[in-house]
Amino acid sequence: MSDENEPRPVGDDAAQAPNPADPAQPASNPTGPVWFEPPVQTTSSSTDLPEPPIGVTPAPAPRLTRRRWALALAAAIVVVALVAGFLTGGFGLLRSGGAATPTEEAAKVAEKSVRLFNSISMKNLLSNPLTAVGDLTAEIAPSEVRLEPGFTKVDNSDLLALTKESIELSTEMAGAFQVSLEGLKTEATEVSDDIALVTFTEGKLTVSADLVRLKAALQKVPAVASAQVTATLTKYGLPPTKPIDLGFPDGWQDDLLTQAKTTFPYWVDLADCAKWTKTGELIDHPDVAAVCALVGRVVVVNEGGRWYLSPMLTSSIGMGEATGQEGIKVLTDPERKELLSVTPARHANPTDAPGGLISTLLLGEPRAVAAELPLAERRYAAASGLLSEVNLSGLQSRSHFSEIVRSGQQAKIRVDQLTLSTPDGETEITDGTCVTADGSKTCLSDLKQSEAVHDMFATLAELDWKPFEDTTGISSDKVIHKLQAATDTAISAIDPSQIGLVVVQEDGSWLLSLTATIAELQNQLWAAARTGLISIQE
Repeated sequence: MSDENEPRPVGDDAAQAPNPADPAQPASNPTGPVWFEPPVQTTSSSTDLPEPPIGVTPAPAPRLTRRRWALALAAAIVVVALVAGFLTGGFGLLRSGGAATPTEEAAKVAEKSVRLFNSISMKNLLSNPLTAVGDLTAEIAPSEVRLEPGFTKVDNSDLLALTKESIELSTEMAGAFQVSLEGLKTEATEVSDDIALVTFTEGKLTVSADLVRLKAALQKVPAVASAQVTATLTKYGLPPTKPIDLGFPDGWQDDLLTQAKTTFPYWVDLADCAKWTKTGELIDHPDVAAVCALVGRVVVVNEGGRWYLSPMLTSSIGMGEATGQEGIKVLTDPERKELLSVTPARHANPTDAPGGLISTLLLGEPRAVAAELPLAERRYAAASGLLSEVNLSGLQSRSHFSEIVRSGQQAKIRVDQLTLSTPDGETEITDGTCVTADGSKTCLSDLKQSEAVHDMFATLAELDWKPFEDTTGISSDKVIHKLQAATDTAISAIDPSQIGLVVVQEDGSWLLSLTATIAELQNQLWAAARTGLISIQE
């Protein structure tokens, strides 16, 4: 019989994970990094982590398998190591970072990620994420940091009315888990002169849980959660008329503690990860592949003579391998490698960049299109094959652009006119946010009078509000009235004259950034939503 306190590797209670060395497995198209599209919740098992159910009525939690715990923790580490740094790097926090060699940089990233996971301040993370990720931002490739737009600032610290007790409890919950990394060894594989794949060939990554500390934190959850719900509702002018009972199921604390006891300490042997990524063979634990795809290796890039972490390439390669795609091997394809070596286009004026990209898209020549993208996006295009999916040949276009505002090495560009036409008809964008198609013109400013917005609140009124009303004593009419007022204010806060494309300056040339454009639009929408929510606070 094994000791119940013996560290446990990845469990074997899950199906076989995709094998990158097996060509018989079908490959799906690369999805691209999350910042190429509006935010979408992924299917990461991180949703299985036991968190304080603040603000919602919890249901009995399904039992977490060892594999789900493993994936949840691995995903949490990756979020800390890759995403946080990218999202905060563009706000002036970049310090001297990088390393002289690919392996040194990979080791720095691993060590800083573990350190950050163990010491991150939940108070800072909730109130000001920019200061919470520490010096990990210094390891992000400058070419990717440049793609964080610097126009619209978003601050969410005053939206939830977080109580002192909620922040302290979150810190206690996080502090009940510790990550350690021992015996790390690395191996670098050159992809090109300025891209390298670094595999962690040896090392033991362990996650341990302090069950005494976890139990103490869980005992506080019902009272703290109820108080937090009351504080948040009151902040928005909806004070409950009765004590909040969130209806935690009987035995939920014991169930979570039992799961934690049977799962932790949990460890991953990085040598197994290296074996899987190299040969596709696993020894005893078939589901280790899903974890290894997240933490087994990183992609680093050389910029200015130093090597830095590339979150865009690392996440793209990791997601690809986890879903049975080719991963980093695609960059050894001659056509893909050609995209890495294209000479960037030269545009002296910011307003020239959008037209340059559109004209090459109409030609349908991947090398010409890649030349119109910033360095980080050229690399991503080569790794993902994104450009092979874009074909606008056969279309005709007319366009005119003007500059809205400039901030350092970024400029926001207004679409004065963009027409795409075929023999069957045309679509035209004018005045920045007006779209004409099939003879019908719609503008963003029309949203204020949109029937769809008003219909949404009629639909809300038809929902079953009884559980909420029974729990809080607050009428549904009052809630809907508040939501409608916030929505009207948010819509009014959107300024169509500030909607545009973002171009960045690299080596004296202006290039259109899809990443920065999408991120800026997201920031503008969130800033408007925040304005709406603040307007109904009391």
